[in-house]
Amino acid sequence: MIKIKLQISLFILVVLVLSSCQNTVEKKAEVKKQTRPNILFIPVDDLRTDLGAYGNAVVKSPNIDKLASNGMVFNRAYCQQAVCTASRTSLLTGLRPDSTQIWDLKTHFRDAMPDIVSLPQFFKNNGYHTVGLGKTFHNTLQDSIAWNEYLHVDGFPFDPDAVYVNQDNLIIQKEKELKLVKKGKHKFDKYGFIYTKAKSIEMADVGDDDYYDGAQTTMAIKKMRELKKQINLSFYL
Repeated sequence: MIKIKLQISLFILVVLVLSSCQNTVEKKAEVKKQTRPNILFIPVDDLRTDLGAYGNAVVKSPNIDKLASNGMVFNRAYCQQAVCTASRTSLLTGLRPDSTQIWDLKTHFRDAMPDIVSLPQFFKNNGYHTVGLGKTFHNTLQDSIAWNEYLHVDGFPFDPDAVYVNQDNLIIQKEKELKLVKKGKHKFDKYGFIYTKAKSIEMADVGDDDYYDGAQTTMAIKKMRELKKQINLSFYL
């Protein structure tokens, strides 16, 4: 009887020790998870480093310089290809265009490399909540498996690089749309817009959110505030 009681006591002790060890492991994992940094990643393609943060004394870029002073500035991040899809694919897969075989604006890297892990997908696979917004990958060639959430601002086309406010540009854009419709060559994006362009630039005296850059920034700020208390957030803008 004494032997049985002793065995039971030892069994209970072992269970308690194992339970304590498990709790300790879980607590350490939770602490480690909580101490991992949140990440805001802003990729900009095909541009030179003409910013104050990169030592340009002529260009005035106080906001991006302030952001750079609180983050990490990559001094050897080179443009891999003078085409946005190719360079963004290179940046977000870690492979050169010669490896990805992406040199145009139509080919999705998943067609050639279906199993490759993209940068936001890597974070997602390792416990981060990834949120994409704007042109992280090419506008129309997003990587759906990379995101827990992918956001878009209502009222803007799927490819929002041709958004105008000035009346002359809107007329040009509408005329091009009508010509495409007449020829039967028009295609609607998933938000009901036909992609056409007018002048290459526009600077209307309107609020920031009338253009997509401002509107998506407002959405990004709103989303980050919503997720402020959530750990392991990886946000791509």
